Amino acid sequence: MLALRRLLLPPPGGIRPRLPLPATPAGRVVLLVYVASAALLLSFVARHVSRVPFNDEYGNFHFFFGTACWRPAMYWGQHNEHRIPLPRVVYVAAVRLTGLDFRAPVFVNAALLGFAAAYLLRVVHRVRGRFSYSDAFIPLTVLGLGGWENLIWGFQLQFVLSTTFILGFLGQVVVPGFVASTPRVAAAGVLLTLMPLCGANGVAVVPALGLYLLYVGGRNILSADRTLLRPGIVAVLGGVAGLALLAAYFHDLRKVGHHPPPPNPEAVVYAAVNFLGLGMGPVTHLLHSPGYDRVTAVGAGVLGLVAVTGVLLGRAVRGPGDRPRAVGIGCVLGGLICLAGGLAYGRAGYGNIMGASRYITLAMPIPITAYFAWVSFGQGRGGRVVPVALFAASLLFLVPNTRYAFQAGLFHAARLKKVEFEIKDGVPLGFIADGNRTIHPGPPDWFRSSLGHLRDAGVKPFAAVRPDPPLATDPVPVRVLRVEGMTAAEDGSFRVTGDLGTVVFAIPCRRHVFGLALTYEAEVEHGRALLSMTSWDFDGHAPPRDGRGVLDQLMVTDGPVTTRIFVDREVDTLRIDIATFGTKVRIHGLAILSRTD
Repeated sequence: MLALRRLLLPPPGGIRPRLPLPATPAGRVVLLVYVASAALLLSFVARHVSRVPFNDEYGNFHFFFGTACWRPAMYWGQHNEHRIPLPRVVYVAAVRLTGLDFRAPVFVNAALLGFAAAYLLRVVHRVRGRFSYSDAFIPLTVLGLGGWENLIWGFQLQFVLSTTFILGFLGQVVVPGFVASTPRVAAAGVLLTLMPLCGANGVAVVPALGLYLLYVGGRNILSADRTLLRPGIVAVLGGVAGLALLAAYFHDLRKVGHHPPPPNPEAVVYAAVNFLGLGMGPVTHLLHSPGYDRVTAVGAGVLGLVAVTGVLLGRAVRGPGDRPRAVGIGCVLGGLICLAGGLAYGRAGYGNIMGASRYITLAMPIPITAYFAWVSFGQGRGGRVVPVALFAASLLFLVPNTRYAFQAGLFHAARLKKVEFEIKDGVPLGFIADGNRTIHPGPPDWFRSSLGHLRDAGVKPFAAVRPDPPLATDPVPVRVLRVEGMTAAEDGSFRVTGDLGTVVFAIPCRRHVFGLALTYEAEVEHGRALLSMTSWDFDGHAPPRDGRGVLDQLMVTDGPVTTRIFVDREVDTLRIDIATFGTKVRIHGLAILSRTD
């Protein structure tokens, strides 16, 4: 605790997280950019955040609706391939302290990134002794909206925490005098020990940073300067603690088998290079056509940046006075490259990872670290070119990155707010669960149970969810009226052959229907998402207005499943549109659901 306190409030001569008062035009511009970036980020969050938990957040429900919150072993348990005890603790605390408001972790993420950007601005001022206009690159990058998933998805504390710790470690080692400062060495050690508690994304950088602390410790202990002995011992303790936690992380870690292996080494290389490019935002993939899976222009550019930064640090290591800082920055960059390689290997089997905006937050420290390397050791005109080029790139990419974030965020938020609207409109619990498959990772029964927990606990807006009424099931013949953009097989299945496949089924007669029960199975090509719309306008027309259709009613299945579609109006057809090429869907049964109360 003392080390953490000193990290936030170090003694005179240390680095404070507060921003220095700008005394120059450049400083005022940088501060203005920081304030504007923070305001834009908060505006984005406030506009798109929802009370409805999303996807992995339901995996934390046993901490709220059971006794698991008091059992430390439950926090250490695996979540997929990760151990994430610290993000779990922070997530549970934020939600509980706000009365089970699942928006709270989102604002914690925003606060962490805001603090990290302010802290790094303080650091760059300390390193250079003044602000430069190019320092606006820091808030534009750290507070950029490119990683929009992490800004409106509370579970992503996992990524934001580890990234904040990495940036904090960088900020400690980049300022001269680190090896002689016991508080700063201790703070770096604390940050190192926290990283493996944030999942594999933190684990990947620990070996490089742990070895750096051991290097500092050995160097100090063997030095003839006795004033370096104490920080040297603290550095060794910090490095050993971080590496020991790393070993504990892997003890009894189970391999997760649902991630496909990479198809070939080239796919891993492409994914790693493109991950580097994601540090500059979604523009990395926006510059290429959909489906592009080779090295991107931005990825290649950041790879070049990493290469020339490595050369710069290699030269700086030759100077004894600069060596500890250069090695420290190099180890941070090396740890991030290990993260890029590990993530590329683990996800290359899914195809192109560039569209996963949540990885942007993990990649963001790469250009930030390169920027600090050039601020610290760049000399002459060449030393000024790289920081200015990074600043210019962040300005150039600002509009497309921000526009994409608002578009994607709106689509994501619409899915969650749809649940809120359905609750307000009186849609029963089971129909809400079946009609919003994309926001829950588990089977329909688990989703219904989760909604029931939220309702019983009085959590807004779920307290108003109506229970399922008693229903009668009346099976009807599966009769196809028309098929477009699909081919029909002899087994009664349909495969999408165009950009949009449509199949329309007839209801025996026009009548008022409370709901429909559709039994089906669906499969898609590996790595693709099933995008569907189920609607029931008269004569099978595409729905012209709200209340005649629902997005994402269907999901990928391992066998026949039944989904209930809320209708509550007069209908004569059921229409299914699928916008995922190659999807195969087979309808096993159709039934009309009627209330019996």
